[in-house]
Amino acid sequence: MENEDVPVRELPPNGVYCFVYDIGMTGYSMLGDFSTAETGNLYNEKQFIPQRIGGGLTFENKRWVVTGDYSWMQWSRNHSSVSSVKYIDQHRANLGTVFIMPSRKPNPVELMMGVGYSNSYVVLKQGKMYNLDLSAGAAFPIRETVVSLGVT
Repeated sequence: MENEDVPVRELPPNGVYCFVYDIGMTGYSMLGDFSTAETGNLYNEKQFIPQRIGGGLTFENKRWVVTGDYSWMQWSRNHSSVSSVKYIDQHRANLGTVFIMPSRKPNPVELMMGVGYSNSYVVLKQGKMYNLDLSAGAAFPIRETVVSLGVT
């Protein structure tokens, strides 16, 4: 019989840092009806691949894995040539869990689910947009492999 009183184990925290990178772009902005391919003013603004900072934690025991992460991306350095579009920094948080079903087989069935929340880095006409991501899935052992199915 398996010991279900296994203490929770925290895995080492993880982190990510991505440097900001200037990709300086020059081009024409598109205005009006895209079907007529009208071009607007020539613009020469610095554009950047955003700086990113993030981190996460994972806890696990014999039956459960719980993970969470947070990241911040600095989109606000970029500027739009369209007056109704603005870029803001993006914040993203995610939580996920896996439940490992009791089994005598070496690869048990796993049930998974997660949730994520973030803001869009694009603001249109001063309206902020938000994203809510939900996912669920299961992993089934079939002979010598595992088939994982999920929906988002």
